[in-house]
Amino acid sequence: MEALASARGVDIARQLRIAREFDMEIERAAGNPTLRSMILSLSIIGQERRARYAESMWARPEVGARRIQGHRDILAAFCSRDPDLVEQVFRRHAITAVELLLDDLG
Repeated sequence: MEALASARGVDIARQLRIAREFDMEIERAAGNPTLRSMILSLSIIGQERRARYAESMWARPEVGARRIQGHRDILAAFCSRDPDLVEQVFRRHAITAVELLLDDLG
């Protein structure tokens, strides 16, 4: 997988680091124990599986675009200062991530 990523000029480790930094900033900004536990629950996913998931986003650009839009939606929800909207958007984003990971298992 790393060879494929390198051939495409994709730095998987950097991509994963940026995604984790985004999650940590959202967690910090929210100050919400429920949101914190949702983010931390995603950390049980191993690095190898996360790397395969990141690679699949390059193989299927529509998936990557959807995930990036999800991050934009989360930021927009935070800017709205509507906690219900933040929760709704984040839950939708997390559920989509889990569904994509499960698809990867199949």
